[in-house]
Amino acid sequence: MEIKKRDGLWVSGTHGGYQFQAKVYDEGSMFGIDAGRVSKLCVCREESHHTVFNYDRGYDVNPETAEEREIVKAIILELERLPKLWS
Repeated sequence: MEIKKRDGLWVSGTHGGYQFQAKVYDEGSMFGIDAGRVSKLCVCREESHHTVFNYDRGYDVNPETAEEREIVKAIILELERLPKLWS
């Protein structure tokens, strides 16, 4: 995964032909994915900009293929591992 920009809570980058934009807090919450730190996440294919996953305090678009599910899972895992900003 390559982080292209981190501006406060917002993070954007690429991973395996997909681009993403996320809002990542220092602590998990009931609004985060699986009560984690990621409260917003949009994942799109780089070449077509087709949205394969969108979460905005709830699931809006879910991955349709095994490849998309693995990419989303890997992105979420790496975002959860980001250093905290305010601790």
